[in-house]
Parts: sequence; C-alpha cells; structure tokens
Amino acid sequence: MGDQDPMAEWHLTNLSLGLKIAYGVIASLGIIGNGLVIYVLTHMVKLRKGNVNILIVNQSIIDLVTSILLILCFLTPEPDLPASSPVAARFLCSVWNSKYLFWATIITSSLNLVCLTCERYFAIVYPFKYRSCSILEWPKSLLLACLPWVVGYTYQSYYAAMHIVQDGRCVVNEFSSRGAQIVYAIFILTVTYLFPLTFMIIAYARIYKTLRDELICHIPSGNSRNKTNHEQLMEKNNERTRRNIIKTLLLVSLVFGVCWALNEVCYFYFNVSGTTHINETLYNVSVCLAFFNMCANPIIYTFKYRRFQEGLRQALPCLRRTEMTPTTPTTSHQSPEVSV
Repeated sequence: MGDQDPMAEWHLTNLSLGLKIAYGVIASLGIIGNGLVIYVLTHMVKLRKGNVNILIVNQSIIDLVTSILLILCFLTPEPDLPASSPVAARFLCSVWNSKYLFWATIITSSLNLVCLTCERYFAIVYPFKYRSCSILEWPKSLLLACLPWVVGYTYQSYYAAMHIVQDGRCVVNEFSSRGAQIVYAIFILTVTYLFPLTFMIIAYARIYKTLRDELICHIPSGNSRNKTNHEQLMEKNNERTRRNIIKTLLLVSLVFGVCWALNEVCYFYFNVSGTTHINETLYNVSVCLAFFNMCANPIIYTFKYRRFQEGLRQALPCLRRTEMTPTTPTTSHQSPEVSV
C-alpha cells in the first residue's frame, strides 16, 4: 500500500464470503430497524414536530441510507470505468468507486449525533433562550436536520478528490510525504471521532449536573400546591419524558463511541506506523463493529426510549398486551420545545 490510504486500499479489494455475509446481515438489520423507527416516530407518536423527534428520525434516515449504500457499495460489482470518456471515468471513480457516498453518510451520522446533543444541551442548560429561539420553531427547525447532510457531504469531498484514474483503474493518490500522512491520520482521528465523542461526553456531563441541581433546588411552592392532580401528573410526566430522552441519547452516544473505537485505532495506527502490516482479522472485526452502529439505535430505542415504545405498541397490535414502562398520556396541545 505504501503511502496510500489504507482504508481506501482495503475497500477496493475483493471481500471474503464471510465478510459479505456479515455486511448483508448488518445492512438488512439496519434497513428493517431504521425503517421501523421512521414509520413509528412519524405516524404513531404525538409531538412528531418536536426538535428531538425530528433529529432522531433524521438519524434513522441517515442510518437507513447508510445501510442501503453498504449493500450497493460493497456487495455489488464495481462498474468499469469508461475508457472513451476520461471525465466520466474520473467522476465514476471519485464519487462511486471510491465509496464517497457511503463514507460521507457515515460522517453525516456522527454529525447528527452532535446536533442531537447540542439541541438537548441548549434545551436543558439554557431553557429560556431555547424557547425564545425562532430558528428552533417548526418548520424552521427542519434546518437542523439538513445541517448534518450538508456539512457531512461537503467535508468528505476531500476523500473523493483523493481518488484518481491510473492505467484504467481507480486508485488512491499517494501522500506527498510521511509527515503529510501522519498529519492526515491525526486530523481524521480528531475530527471524526475524538471531537464528537469528547463534545458529547462534556455536554451530557453538564446536562446531568443541571438536572441534578434542579432536583436538589426544587422546593414545592404555593402555586405547585394549588395545581390540580392532573396538572401535577402532567408536570411529573414531562420531567420523566425529558430524563428518558437524555438517558436514551446518552446511551446512543456511548454505543457510537464503543462501536467505532477499534476501527479508529486501527486506521490511525495504519497511517502512522509506516508499515503495511496489520492483523487482517482484527481489522475486519473492527469494520464490522463500526458498521453495526448503523443498526444499533433501533435496538436502543426498543428497550430504552419510552416514546418509541408507545408508538411501537400502536404500530404492532400484538405488542399492545405487553406492558412496558407505564406512562401518563400526553395531551396533544403540549409544546414539545417546552415539555421535553
């Protein structure tokens, strides 16, 4: 591989039967699971225009697209480069054969997690500013869902540019020096993994502190005592819902960190070590674990996210008899920006 991009070299080679089966299973689970999440949260759940719901649905759309691209990019034959048209050959090499669309969607997924964390951080730590921010009101809040797509595909465009046509083959352009490759490795590790994970950990630590302080400082007032039982139940239910969302998203962020950790370390080592040797089995395991992240969130929602559980019971009548965590019904006139 020399000074070429090791991951790019890896995905341009033929996959073993075992890897094809593993990718097929992961992609199938991602398509089914995320498709179900999208249906439930857009058809069966109240307050579907809430910012949290929009971004969670967006996360599932991103992971669904990634699952489809996993099949198209890795389990189908690469098209031959047209020798009669150098421009078309370069475009096909850079955009499709390079797997640019797949890797850009992977970056979009991590960016959407960052947006989810930012939204919850702003809502919990600065609630008054959050409620008065006009850009977070429907339908302007849809811009939150567009942002990760635009940034992700723009950022990953460098990856498409690295691929060139050479002797009729799509190859990765070599680094100009070892130093450039090391700088590249540090940059990729920081931007795609360390920064998002560190930001999410710090943000959720601040959110936890804010919620804990609210609980400690909460003293029943005269107004609280004058509230009806229904109003008090609604207030408690809103607080439980808010905390349930935070716990669910924290778990999603931690799973992201665990799933991608090994692959990020392998990729970083491959670039800075100056050697082409790396344990193939270990690397393949790291890739499968990283790809599993695209189908992990629906599993988390099923066992942890109360709002999804309620919608799932409505979508699948066979589950209506199965009692999950009891909740107080939420009235349709509540504002999601205020209640959660």
